[in-house]
Formats: sequence, C-alpha cells, structure tokens
Amino acid sequence: MLPFLRSLTVLVIALSGSLAGAAQEKGKYATLFYNGKDCNQLIIDRFPQYGIAGRDGCVVQREIRLTLKDIDGQKAAGIVQDVETNELLRGARIKLKRKNGSDETIDTDAQGRFEVNTSSALKELQVYYVGYRTLKVKGSPGQLF
Repeated sequence: MLPFLRSLTVLVIALSGSLAGAAQEKGKYATLFYNGKDCNQLIIDRFPQYGIAGRDGCVVQREIRLTLKDIDGQKAAGIVQDVETNELLRGARIKLKRKNGSDETIDTDAQGRFEVNTSSALKELQVYYVGYRTLKVKGSPGQLF
C-alpha cells in the first residue's frame, strides 16, 4: 500500500506544478481601466510568480479586473470582475488608502459594483476577494482620481 501512496503523491505534486505553469502561460493578469483607458501601469506587482518556489506559493489564484469611471469629479463608480470569465465579484472588498492618512473600506454590491468619494487624494487602492490575488493600484495624480 505504501508504494501506491508514494506514486500518488508524486503524481499530485507533478500535476500541481504543471497547473501552476499553465496558469502563468495563459497571460490572464489583473487589469485596470479608468474612464475607458487602460491603466495597467498603475498596478503594483501585476505579474505573479506562481509555483512552489514563487513568492505566491504553490496556490494559483485567479486575477481581478477593476473598471472605474469618474462621476462628476466627486465620485467614481467601479465594477469588479474575474479577468478570465468576466464574472461579477459581489462582496469584493475595496480598501482606499488616502494621502491624508485616512483609510476607507467599501464592499461591492450584488452586481459587483461600488462607488467611492474622490474628493481627497488617493495613495493606494486595494481589491480583495477570496480565491483571488489582491489587486493593488497606486494612486497617481492625473491618471486615477
């Protein structure tokens, strides 16, 4: 029985390694759009290092798409989705770190949508959702809020 378990363990490890590599090869990375413009350059740590020796460990997590649109200069509306399937991520948590030192946390509604106040300067925006890599976006004057 023991040799069978060893073989099964080797098979599971081999499959895990190949799946991690396959996920990285797909090229489905986190994305950010603001007012219809691609702002992926503002994403912090956009390219994951999957795999056993990678920074993210051996767990392959899905990637987030964040789309933001300015509303009257005082608010921005956003939507959070899965990059690969476009599934709306309801209950995703958005954390806003302001330059004045204050933090604000908002959850998406049942349609994966949210609104944020844009009156004070943004230092960083983070989106969290179980099973997904955290999306971190740096606030950049003139490009985001």
